[in-house]
Amino acid sequence: MNPREKKLVILLGASAFVIVNAALFFKVYEPAKKNAEREIRSHAVTIKSGSQFLDMRDQYADEIKWLEKNIPETADYEKVRDGLLRFAKTEASRNGLTIKREKFLDPIQDPAAWYSRARVELEVSGREDVLYRWLDRLQTPAEFRGLTALDMSPEREDDTLIVCKVVVEQWFVPEDPAAAEATETASIPGPRRIPR
Repeated sequence: MNPREKKLVILLGASAFVIVNAALFFKVYEPAKKNAEREIRSHAVTIKSGSQFLDMRDQYADEIKWLEKNIPETADYEKVRDGLLRFAKTEASRNGLTIKREKFLDPIQDPAAWYSRARVELEVSGREDVLYRWLDRLQTPAEFRGLTALDMSPEREDDTLIVCKVVVEQWFVPEDPAAAEATETASIPGPRRIPR
């Protein structure tokens, strides 16, 4: 092989090498690179949302722990409502307030919500300092109880007394009738049937 033919073979070999590498670059490397970049962007979004979730978790961790520790027992609506009214009246009497009117309000029950709310409305009259003690006792978040409406005005006959109309609500976990029935059925002693 003469030197011209050697140069031609080297040139054709180099050209073939460049063409094969260019084809591989555009057919294999470039799509793989774009796919990797797309996955990196996707994972970056996942990491960002995960870090935001962790930040939120840290922000609400104390509240979640408190709620897990203090979650109320399941209860029947009528029992909670009656207990709430009894508690409000007892505290009013203990503080020397005069109960003018009491009324049960419609419950707030959302089937999708975990908690339901029993509601009562009371109208009382008494001295200002006593009234504030009573309101403070009714507003107890640790017991899932709070005032959701408050209207105060002076007594017409005696301006040393205040008339106060409040709506007190108690949050509770409603009993699930199906779960209560299943628990009751499971606790009844007797022969058990084994399914076949």
